[in-house]
Amino acid sequence: AILGETGQVIMIPEQENRGIVRFTTPLLGADEWPFICDQKVAPGDRVIVKDISGNTLIVEKRRPD
Repeated sequence: AILGETGQVIMIPEQENRGIVRFTTPLLGADEWPFICDQKVAPGDRVIVKDISGNTLIVEKRRPD
């Protein structure tokens, strides 16, 4: 249900800290989730959920339409 959803980065990952992504509709009861991403992201970027690891989403940067 959560894979493929798109959210907006509100806090970027830094060193050991996870980033935070916000969704317009709560996913599994929460509208904000910690995430990790292999690509560099900035606040406001759109990301797509590719996987879940424990309580953390694994996302990739969404390509512009």
